[in-house]
Amino acid sequence: MPNSSNFSTCKLVYYPSYFMQSFSLPFFPFILFFLFIALHVHRKMLIK
Repeated sequence: MPNSSNFSTCKLVYYPSYFMQSFSLPFFPFILFFLFIALHVHRKMLIK
């Protein structure tokens, strides 16, 4: 059984490649756009 820090790093490396394989390319800009909006809203909530 691998230790947790090694496992989390492996997940961080594995998941983006898995998503790139499972999603077709037109969805990728939409995901980036959604992440950008979520980050912007989160920052606004922190400022309030």
